[in-house]
Amino acid sequence: LPCQCLQTLTGKGDGCSFQEITLQELAEALGTVPEESRRWCSHIVRENERVHDVVCAIEEGDLRRVGTVLAESHRSLSDLYEASFPEVDWLVKHSDQIEAIHGARLVGGRRSTSVLVCADSPRPAELDELLSEYRHIFGFSVVLVELHNPVVQK
Repeated sequence: LPCQCLQTLTGKGDGCSFQEITLQELAEALGTVPEESRRWCSHIVRENERVHDVVCAIEEGDLRRVGTVLAESHRSLSDLYEASFPEVDWLVKHSDQIEAIHGARLVGGRRSTSVLVCADSPRPAELDELLSEYRHIFGFSVVLVELHNPVVQK
């Protein structure tokens, strides 16, 4: 479906990329695309913009902005791309209620699902409580990997 949308939006066959489509072009052409393709295309084009936003936020050391973009990305994945799961949505939603967490997003696919959480360091105690509640409700074990000091190399 994304390929059909891309062809409709650009009028080109193979060889075009979603990275070549601006938000303005997307908005102007969406009425010509079937609904499911429209949602997927909207997610993809906006996701490209969010990647640039996160890179800038990391370079500026703005973890709050990184978290905000991650949360926007997750909502888009869940609502437009329909690529999330109720268990992941629950974890993302509830992690957002912890003050030291700035945002979270699904990463991976159906076979290796993970949630990326942007939080202040050290890890907030409320996160351990949330993960314990998650295990109790859903019965899934959680492996927590901590990464510190993100750096973007140019």
